Amino acid sequence: MDHEADNQPPPELRDRIADYAMLRRIGAGAYGDVWLAQDAVGKHVAVKTIDRGRLALISRTNREERAVGILRTNLPEHPNVIRIHHVGNSGPHLYYVMDLADDLNAPADASRHVGHDPAGYCPHTLADDLARRGAIPIDESIAIIRQILAAVAFLHEHGVIHRDIKPSNILRIGGIWKLADIGLLAPEATLMTTVGTPDFMPPNGAMDRSADSYALGKTLYCMFTGLPPRSFPTIPKEILTSPQKWAASELNDVVNRACHPQPAKRFQNVEEFTAALNAAEARIASGHVSGPRKQRLVAFAAATMFMVTMVATYTWYTTPPRRPGTSDNPAQIAPSVFTRLFNGQDLSGWHKERPFHGNWAVRQGRLTCERTAEFKKLTSDQSFGPGTFRATVIPGHEGARIGIGYVQPFGPLFMLMGDKYTWMRGDKSLFPSSDSGNWLSFPGPVPKPGEAVVMEIEYGPTRVIFRVNGTTLQEIAGEAGMGQLCVHVWGDDAGSFKDIEFKPSGAP
Repeated sequence: MDHEADNQPPPELRDRIADYAMLRRIGAGAYGDVWLAQDAVGKHVAVKTIDRGRLALISRTNREERAVGILRTNLPEHPNVIRIHHVGNSGPHLYYVMDLADDLNAPADASRHVGHDPAGYCPHTLADDLARRGAIPIDESIAIIRQILAAVAFLHEHGVIHRDIKPSNILRIGGIWKLADIGLLAPEATLMTTVGTPDFMPPNGAMDRSADSYALGKTLYCMFTGLPPRSFPTIPKEILTSPQKWAASELNDVVNRACHPQPAKRFQNVEEFTAALNAAEARIASGHVSGPRKQRLVAFAAATMFMVTMVATYTWYTTPPRRPGTSDNPAQIAPSVFTRLFNGQDLSGWHKERPFHGNWAVRQGRLTCERTAEFKKLTSDQSFGPGTFRATVIPGHEGARIGIGYVQPFGPLFMLMGDKYTWMRGDKSLFPSSDSGNWLSFPGPVPKPGEAVVMEIEYGPTRVIFRVNGTTLQEIAGEAGMGQLCVHVWGDDAGSFKDIEFKPSGAP
């Protein structure tokens, strides 16, 4: 498959937008793409194009256009917030021109900008640093998070919440770390819907100032441990036995406060976060950690175990009681009452709603997608009413986020999200503002890479039940509706599906 061809501009964007020559796609999202482009005088820039049709399927509030307006017209410039140079329209697309990130592939002693071969350019993000380097040294982690704290403090001072802080949205531009991807910026007075990236969202789902602080804490955790966010609050053994363990224990205290499972015990604003970081850095620099070294190390390990217990306890007590299951053995689920929706040979009966919904193929009787940056989705040709939809789900790697959905394109998703299961209700704009948040997480059996689990949604007006391997994990109030079914794999993840089946309500 020609992946480079996939990175070329579509016909409606081919060659140029206004005075910008579109060279190559360097980023992709649910409703927009980022392109390496060149302006009229030959300078390389980043251009983000927003497909208004795609955006309308996800958000009825034109949130990206609103966010661009906030940053472009309502806020002064800040050295740690990405700069928007120009905003315009081109046919069905909104586009805006931004600073271009440094080239990740450029040698350390070379120019940070794109050289003579744009085909080799790769934007330098904090996520790329983590992928290449693993854990980042303590002093460097502090220096980076301090720059992003300054950016978030600036936004909050102007009454704006970011709502999607994570390493992949932090770019290195001219040697300076800047907060980017402003698509979810919103005025603080706005009713905050539950949007963002699950691994960096607080478990209570409230997207306020403290949610930005929570995401900053998770980002700092990823930096100094080298672990993914879903591993929080685990601390690697290498840190506990390294010469830097005392400094790491100070930083760990800051992270634990930022990401405390109880909202009232977190930093309520970035000023509190910054003050705690300053105090920790001062103790690290002076060598005066909090308490004798042996006691401090014991406290470090104890604090980690306490946070593990607190996270698990909070998840348990904030989740409604689950109903008794029928069986943990998927073989005991009678197959005769289900209709098979996937023939194991080709994509008959399934389609991609949009070209950017991933690369799918049938391999060894499984419906499989490649691991690409896009959110990957296949939708059934047929629509279904109340009933039970199930599929055997095989994550392609550790921490893969993969699942099934009902009543598409706006209906809920039942997802394995790394170390837990999550029900994603859909865009909150489709529901009354008095309703609770869109995300509900609960524990369940987590498969290893390549290991299969049977995920099942029983959907109807009286109740919705989520099962794994025949055991009920969660039951919630019923939802009415009819629509298509889907299989879904998160961005940057991969996996496969088989035994995709449906049983209408009332069937034996």
